[in-house]
Amino acid sequence: MIFFFGIRSTLIGYLQLSALACPSCKNTDQLTAYYFSKHFHVFWIPIFPVGKTGAVVCGHCKYNMSVAQMSKEIGIPYLEGMKHMKPKLWQYSGLIAIAAFIALALLIALFGKV
Repeated sequence: MIFFFGIRSTLIGYLQLSALACPSCKNTDQLTAYYFSKHFHVFWIPIFPVGKTGAVVCGHCKYNMSVAQMSKEIGIPYLEGMKHMKPKLWQYSGLIAIAAFIALALLIALFGKV
């Protein structure tokens, strides 16, 4: 049997970083922080979130910065925004379906036919 599983990322939000200059092109008000939630999936059905990640992208020159490349003045607002980004409810859909199946099985076992 073929079994497809893995980890995927989904955009959960973004934040415009105003009054900060791009380290590459030096334009201000062009930086946007993008936040992604990683989730474990089985047959492309999300089971549960496993972490968050993100990047900062300049809207002018498209320079992309990971967390390790960010300066302190960009990293602080980026990390502050990360605290407010939460995984979406649908990323728990597989876990919710498994819990519903177990609850239904218990009801059938305890009370007979439903």
